[in-house]
Amino acid sequence: DEAERLRSEAQEILADCQKKHRDAIQTSQKIIDTARESAERLQKEAEQKLTENLKRREKILLERIARAETAAVHELQSRAASLAAETAERLLQDNLPKSGKKLIDDAIRELPGKAG
Repeated sequence: DEAERLRSEAQEILADCQKKHRDAIQTSQKIIDTARESAERLQKEAEQKLTENLKRREKILLERIARAETAAVHELQSRAASLAAETAERLLQDNLPKSGKKLIDDAIRELPGKAG
């Protein structure tokens, strides 16, 4: 009887241990699945943030390039206008007789009075 009782008790303990083992395996599998899902979610979020950051930086760089192009165009226009004015002045000075220069100087002096 004692041996039968001990055998029965051992089987109950074995069954209990096997159940706990199965429960532990299920729990660990759930932990692994949850960790895998979290890792995938974090990876997707990181990729999305990286993409957004790259787009934002690209936009900033394109805006800087556009401003630099505009500034360069304005600088070239300004230099071209100055060069054209200097060239016109030299041509007028070289090609007009002295009396013509006096007429131009007189006309220039009269301009402030006509502007108002």
